[in-house]
Amino acid sequence: MVGNVSRAAIISDRRITGLSADVIAELVAELGPLWHERHQAGLASRQRKRAVGAGAKHRLVFVDRLLATLVHLRHGATYDVLACWFGVDRSTITRAVGEVRPLLAERGCTVSPDVRLRTLAEVVDHLGSGGRTGIVDGTEIRVRRPAAGRKDRDKFISGKSRQNAVKTMVLTDGDGRVLFCSPTKPGSCADITHARQSGLVKLLVDGPSVEILADAGYQGLGAQTGGRVVTPPHRKFKKNAPDWYEEMYERQRKAHSSRRIRVEHGIAHLKNWRALTRHLGRREHRVRGVACGGVRGWAGWGAGWGKRGREVVVKPDAWFYFWGWLCPGRPVVRGVGHPSWSGRGGGCGGGFGGAPGTCDAYAAGDFGRGW
Repeated sequence: MVGNVSRAAIISDRRITGLSADVIAELVAELGPLWHERHQAGLASRQRKRAVGAGAKHRLVFVDRLLATLVHLRHGATYDVLACWFGVDRSTITRAVGEVRPLLAERGCTVSPDVRLRTLAEVVDHLGSGGRTGIVDGTEIRVRRPAAGRKDRDKFISGKSRQNAVKTMVLTDGDGRVLFCSPTKPGSCADITHARQSGLVKLLVDGPSVEILADAGYQGLGAQTGGRVVTPPHRKFKKNAPDWYEEMYERQRKAHSSRRIRVEHGIAHLKNWRALTRHLGRREHRVRGVACGGVRGWAGWGAGWGKRGREVVVKPDAWFYFWGWLCPGRPVVRGVGHPSWSGRGGGCGGGFGGAPGTCDAYAAGDFGRGW
């Protein structure tokens, strides 16, 4: 595992993980207990020859597992590189990323301290309850070419980019803050088909009145949803259009594009995460682990949105409250957490400013040897 100085350097520099120290602190505070609970449940779910807790302890504590996952998603660092960096075996990093990514994906997108959206239905209800406008668009992520002879090998080829890709549907609010990232589909799936299969049409028809802006790839959904999906105006004249029509058409098209462009800003921010630009792992991966875990709301992603907007997330895909040790001079939060996190010696001593004999909620360098 990395030392306390190295860990503090990783957390303090936003360029490494893509998230601020406060966001990482909130992620640890929320996901740490969930990871510990699942880990203990896995140990107790099978027959054992010795008691739970016997044997060697984890060298990679949960804080380091989370940091390794974020670095992998942000920069596409290989597991071998991360294993050398954190001083563990490659299989440990593989297992750590596989455990943390689902936790990030399940978090949903935080749009305010008391509102977290996890499903498409919750997003539609949120937009309808506040009279907000949503923007939908699809984005592609390049993937490895399937092996020769594989069934349906061509279904990953995108008709747009002519490359092997998977596609996800991104839904943002009017400011471009990401609210939802759908599970991925093969690159050959059309945007409008993806929207129908995800249940968006049914939710708009049966749910509250919501205005959803979309590009020309979704033309046809407006009629199916009673005008709730607004697409660019259809061009009625193919040739020799009157001057007055050309002027009107361009004015309407630009008015629509100027509102819809915010979703492109949100998607562009998602692409800051290397895992969402070129994915070298399994093609069946999900975007929600990034979009909901790291990028949150992933995205307050955008200028002038502040910290909460930038949490993703994911993201997606995120994300947080209390590490007094993160910054020198900040008070240490004591008395928070679970006795099993206290490590050896009855407390979370050591680490980034924790006092011996106290449980400084994840603030310890040796931060629960059982983790």
